[in-house]
Amino acid sequence: MRVALTAGSRGIDRIDQVLAATVTEVNRRGGQPFIVPAMGSHGGATVEGQLEVLAHFGITGG
Repeated sequence: MRVALTAGSRGIDRIDQVLAATVTEVNRRGGQPFIVPAMGSHGGATVEGQLEVLAHFGITGG
């Protein structure tokens, strides 16, 4: 089962570690997690800009 995990740009301390732990747990339970940028206008409200914001927080594909 595919499982969407959202990644925003506001106020979650150590969001990279939180998402990494969540990805690990979803994988452990047989799921297929994927991350969805969820931040409205941050990053210029573009996919590319939001991916840059996430990369700044240490959240990248792979």
